[in-house]
Amino acid sequence: RSMGRLDQAQATLDRGLQRSPHDDDLVQLLDQQATLFGLQGQWQRALDATHKLWSTLKKTDRPIEYVERQFQDVATMVHAGHADDALALIHDAQKSADNINVSMFAASALASVYSELGDAKQARAAIDQLATYIKTYDVASMQANVSYYRGRVAEIEGAYADAIASYQAALASSPSEEMMVRAARCQRMLKRFGEARALVAKALALFPAMPEA
Repeated sequence: RSMGRLDQAQATLDRGLQRSPHDDDLVQLLDQQATLFGLQGQWQRALDATHKLWSTLKKTDRPIEYVERQFQDVATMVHAGHADDALALIHDAQKSADNINVSMFAASALASVYSELGDAKQARAAIDQLATYIKTYDVASMQANVSYYRGRVAEIEGAYADAIASYQAALASSPSEEMMVRAARCQRMLKRFGEARALVAKALALFPAMPEA
């Protein structure tokens, strides 16, 4: 059933892309396409769509959005086998960062890469740096990122109850299918099967294109 939903969503996106949409619409369609490929585990195809999205943003002369989007997509690069490129992208941006927003997004991106690589020590260092920026500059909108990545580190270390608490804190302000599935996975590891099923059911209701866990 989940693959049927994904196929239908992909067909809808393909029709939209064939209409030569305006750049703003193209960015949205490519974003959705990359997400769908990621949900199917087709990471190289997701990265190809992501590169097209980046090119479109660069063409529209929105440099801040372009850089922020690159940071957002580093996990896709890691999944596609390009972790070194992801780290190089982040480090190059850090060298030329001229405002706190770039620095914060870079710290969040580092936490993402190291979480995907299972490197709890490096991920924690990036999270601590991000938390320091948030506290110093009072940027509450980024707090969900800290909670999410603390959950990732706890999950890497097998501290599943701590991971669930962190994911729930992040979900309170920034719900996503990935966080719900990760929290459900942690519930299963603690043999809380009822809670896990309830989370997956909620995720499927909120995000119908998500593959069933």
